[in-house]
Amino acid sequence: MPLIHGLRTVAGRDGERKSVGPSPLRQAVGYTLGRWPALLAFLEDGRVPMTNNAAERALRRIAVGRKNWLFAGSDAGAQRAAIAYSVLATCRLQGVSPGLLPPRRPSPRSPPAGRTPHR
Repeated sequence: MPLIHGLRTVAGRDGERKSVGPSPLRQAVGYTLGRWPALLAFLEDGRVPMTNNAAERALRRIAVGRKNWLFAGSDAGAQRAAIAYSVLATCRLQGVSPGLLPPRRPSPRSPPAGRTPHR
C-alpha cells in the first residue's frame, strides 16, 4: 500500500496549490480525497464491493413498488400488497424461492379453472 499512500501525499500537495478557478483535475483529486477512507476500506478488505450498484438495485424495487401501490384500490388492498411484498423480500433475502410457498387456494367466488369469462 505504499503506492496508495504516495498517491495521497501527491494529491494532498496538489490540492493545496492555489489556482485560478476549478479544473477537472482538481475536482477529481478533491473527489478522491473526500472518499479516502472508503477507498482504503475497499483496498484493505476484498469483501468490500467496488460499487454500491447492488444496494441501488434493491432500492429500485422499493421505488417501483411505491408507484404501483398508488393503484392498490383501497387501504385494505394496499395493506395486503405490503404484506405480500414484505414476504417476498424476506424470502429473497433468506435465499428461499417464493415458488416453494404453498399454492393459493381459489376463492369461492372465482370461476373454475379454464372457465374464465371473456370480456
